[in-house]
Amino acid sequence: MADEFSMNRRQFLQKSTLLAAAATAVGSAKAAGAQINSTAGLSVKPVRLGFIGVGIRGTLLMEAASGIAGAQIVAAADCYRGHLDRAQELISPAPAVTGDYTEILARADIDAVLIAAPDHWHLKMTQDALAAGKHVYIEKPMTHSWEQGEAFIAAAEKSGKVVQVGSQYMSMGCAKRAAEFIRGGRLGQVAMVEGKIHRNSATGAWYYPIPPDASPATVDFKRFLGSAPPRDFDLRRFFSGASTGTTRAACRPICSPTSSRPRTS
Repeated sequence: MADEFSMNRRQFLQKSTLLAAAATAVGSAKAAGAQINSTAGLSVKPVRLGFIGVGIRGTLLMEAASGIAGAQIVAAADCYRGHLDRAQELISPAPAVTGDYTEILARADIDAVLIAAPDHWHLKMTQDALAAGKHVYIEKPMTHSWEQGEAFIAAAEKSGKVVQVGSQYMSMGCAKRAAEFIRGGRLGQVAMVEGKIHRNSATGAWYYPIPPDASPATVDFKRFLGSAPPRDFDLRRFFSGASTGTTRAACRPICSPTSSRPRTS
């Protein structure tokens, strides 16, 4: 019976990605790809991409990008070796991989980066990427704290590069229709608004299993922490999103590591 419930690293990564990814997110990615690719006949200049963080959310972004005409996945960075191995298994031709996101930024063959790392890394990585002349797509939230917002905006404006924050829910058709419904007065006078999004999953949000091969040999915990307070090696913090500090950060596709509180995107 024990064998029946055992899983290797590849099975773990496949199952955790599927569990964590909402079907709507996958559907949206495919729909977006189909919409972009419907421009067949137009001359599309290739966009060479680097991925910083290829855990659950980063892998979804990478797979979506692989289906878009003109997008070329060149390299990926992450603090867990298993995430990098998985990226090379999924994408063809296999991207170059590294545990240091600055190596991605130093490459002349990368035009833009997609960042799906812990929240406390968002400002730093975006600033570094823009300073290196890269366009940036950054997963929500834009910054770890609201106080960092001005520095983020200043860096984006100074760079002259394209910077996009992934708050897709705010731009989805259903959100637009809801706004029109309210503005049209069909609800009467609105005194209070309360919104919730539920994840219908046995594991819940931010709580994921730890890969069987995760260890100090395969997880760069120090790099993951970055500017966060020093802590002892803790796989639960890195992968499960357990709250044990001031930041959310862990299982997010981290390629850049850090944070006091882990989380996955």
